Amino acid sequence: MPRRLRGVLPEGVYHVTSRGNRRERLFHTPDAFEEYLKLLRRLSERYGVDVLAYVLMPNHVHLLLRAPAAALPAFMRDLHGRFAQWHNRRYHRPSHAARSAAHRHPQGSAHTTASRAARVVA
Repeated sequence: MPRRLRGVLPEGVYHVTSRGNRRERLFHTPDAFEEYLKLLRRLSERYGVDVLAYVLMPNHVHLLLRAPAAALPAFMRDLHGRFAQWHNRRYHRPSHAARSAAHRHPQGSAHTTASRAARVVA
């Protein structure tokens, strides 16, 4: 049975979360965090995605993104696919690093969401 479509907005703000398989660590060393951020910066420019806030935890990530709905799935697939390739080469693993489905939640207005995120990050 196909997966149910998640809520999307034509151009919206999304809280995206993703974690490692079996809740394993995604980031084992500081260079793993740096590689993820490098990919996040490069791909957000390519796909026209604004990164409003992020939190990288050892076994999961939270991203607050403003993106056209059509670009978001491709952006996340590319981001996590490229990071998984890097992760697997670095740690000599044969499979993907992150779970296949990232969770995204539409967040209302960008101003309200950004101010909410600023309180959380501060």
